[in-house]
Amino acid sequence: MRRIRELLAAGLPTATIAEIGSCVRDEPLTPACDGVLEKLRGERDRIDAPLARLQSSRAALDTVIQRRAAT
Repeated sequence: MRRIRELLAAGLPTATIAEIGSCVRDEPLTPACDGVLEKLRGERDRIDAPLARLQSSRAALDTVIQRRAAT
């Protein structure tokens, strides 16, 4: 159960957890089957994409805010 909680906390969807759950060892969580690392890297990339968009949006807002503050 702890393994599932940790994988959920890592942002993995339940379908992915069901797919790879038996290939991840407990204490500490360690990928144990071929292909699991690639799957986990793909999930990390999936999570990184919206983060990058949010960082870009934040930078654009910071630019607008700084322009107003400078006047």
